[in-house]
Amino acid sequence: MTSREAKFRQAAWAYAVYGVCYLGGAFYLAAMGIAPRALRSGDWVWFAMGGVIVILFPWLLWRGFKWFARVLVFLMAFRAWEVGKIALAPRIEAVVLPWGGSIPTNYPAAAFFLLTVGAAAMVARAAWDL
Repeated sequence: MTSREAKFRQAAWAYAVYGVCYLGGAFYLAAMGIAPRALRSGDWVWFAMGGVIVILFPWLLWRGFKWFARVLVFLMAFRAWEVGKIALAPRIEAVVLPWGGSIPTNYPAAAFFLLTVGAAAMVARAAWDL
């Protein structure tokens, strides 16, 4: 049986990986011009806040704040729901790949959905001591 502290540390690592991947994806989409809102003047603040979240949230999980973990699970579930809707959307826009070529938007959205669900499961495991 894994100790409570170990579960929170694993949840912190899972959220850190999730956060870095999510922030990296947001930077990439903004650089490709797919996220025009992120390119407007002043919206760099959202990226800065994302960077703070990527540092702060894993630290709070590492410290074992059960209340925080429980709230975070619901926020991540909402994010998974929203990304899942994009993954299942009938429209298929192209995302240009860094090495050339392109893929439909649905595929990376599905990957982010799975990443979000996996990280949320690790946080839920710690939050409810499963």
